[in-house]
Amino acid sequence: MNRLTIDASVALKFFRDEPGSETARSYLPQLRNGAFTRAYELSAPILLALEVHNTLVKQLRRAAIDGEILSLAQPTLERYIAFDDVTQTLVERARMMSLTASAWARGQGLATDQSRVPFNIYDCIYIAHAERNRTTLLTADGEQAKIARQTFGLSVELLTSTNP
Repeated sequence: MNRLTIDASVALKFFRDEPGSETARSYLPQLRNGAFTRAYELSAPILLALEVHNTLVKQLRRAAIDGEILSLAQPTLERYIAFDDVTQTLVERARMMSLTASAWARGQGLATDQSRVPFNIYDCIYIAHAERNRTTLLTADGEQAKIARQTFGLSVELLTSTNP
């Protein structure tokens, strides 16, 4: 079974209809011959549950989703994703990755005003989680995928509307 660290960019697609949603849902257990089968073992830092909840609450306030989606999100995530604690060691590794990724971007000639500041720490938590657990990172964020692969040598699956 393929082991994946999933990030919020993918998990949110479970609950919203947008480009890549159908593909994201294909990573969940599938009904085949009357039984659910898993092709993927999904894991994530518990931060994912907070990010998904926060984003869905904002969408509920804008009436972009209904309350049922918000009420189903947490139990769905808990059913299909193995959550790990965000430890001090994971936070420190993510912080260092954040600084390293910004230096990498400048070295690649991608220097912008934003590349002078650390890379998104939340994205780095998922990268550090994948590194720690020796899993493939599953993300819909192209920049995060590129940094995880090229800077940290991780296996990455970039979610598009045509994979897995």
